[in-house]
Amino acid sequence: MKKSLLFFALVCASFLWAINAYGDNIPTEGEWEEDYRISTPAPPLLTIEGNVLNIHFVDTLSELSIQIQDASGTLIHEELLSGSMGEIIPISLEEWPAGSFQVVLTHKLGWLSGEFTIN
Repeated sequence: MKKSLLFFALVCASFLWAINAYGDNIPTEGEWEEDYRISTPAPPLLTIEGNVLNIHFVDTLSELSIQIQDASGTLIHEELLSGSMGEIIPISLEEWPAGSFQVVLTHKLGWLSGEFTIN
């Protein structure tokens, strides 16, 4: 049992290290249900690299809603995503104006929000 737990911890640590290589993390706040089933899927992680927002699926999730609003609260982007464990879904921000934005992820397990800036 201890070997399995150690192996799992090493796999998670290496995965998180690999994610950091893809861009700057976007810190998120929110509530994510932890006792949903025997094994609750981990919440997705957000990174931004240049003009690309990446959604990293740590575990498989379906019907994840993403909404992005500008600083005035205007909805700029809305999409329903599904992803497999380890999948990264990019959202191009190439044509977006410079400024601050808020991203909100909503799922039946909870919600997360974070902020990022485009220069």
